[in-house]
Amino acid sequence: YLKVSIMGDISGPVPPIDIGSFKWRIHRALGDGMAAEDWQAFSKEAVTAYTSADRDEAGEEVRVQFKYRLDMPSDAIAGNYSLRVLYTMTDTP
Repeated sequence: YLKVSIMGDISGPVPPIDIGSFKWRIHRALGDGMAAEDWQAFSKEAVTAYTSADRDEAGEEVRVQFKYRLDMPSDAIAGNYSLRVLYTMTDTP
């Protein structure tokens, strides 16, 4: 399992924008596993992005390419926003 989450807080202008404004999706995956579909909002809780399957688990190559986006609320303050993304690989859901 490949999981995605956010570490720490969003840095940027105060007041900060909601963490759900930052989104991710799997653009391309090489492997026979299942990839999450559509845009997903980031959260501090780990969310499964890719679940491996038989060939993956037998040692075949796996590549996962992500895309990211930021949906700015209309009342957000302009500036530089940043966050830290944590990718975790586990053998349990």
